[in-house]
Amino acid sequence: MGTPYPAEFIQDDAHDRILIIFEGGGHVWREIHMDGREHPGVEELNPTYFGHSVGHWEGDTLVVDTVGYNEKTWIDFGGHMHSDQLHTIERISRPLNEVLHYEATSDDPGAYWSPWVVSWDIDWNEG
Repeated sequence: MGTPYPAEFIQDDAHDRILIIFEGGGHVWREIHMDGREHPGVEELNPTYFGHSVGHWEGDTLVVDTVGYNEKTWIDFGGHMHSDQLHTIERISRPLNEVLHYEATSDDPGAYWSPWVVSWDIDWNEG
């Protein structure tokens, strides 16, 4: 979610999936399952750049739980690595019409001593 390029959130008509489409860079998308499913077991996970995400709503906040990341990405622009044990919980809310608030808790016992939290606001820009 730290990309400097636009992103679009799309929730399908059945409300069982949210897609985040990222413009710029690799023109990639992310799928968040909203149908109440659990993560697959470790043996069934196919590690990917965005991992396997399941989400739910807590009031007006989208909560996304993700596991199954591959080890080919960085955590930040500083190049900090992570292991395939990375587990994130993201909380995305809209405190103002023109602002998304993003908060992520990262827990990776394969690479770091303890979990940590980052957060920032993402301003909406027309066009």
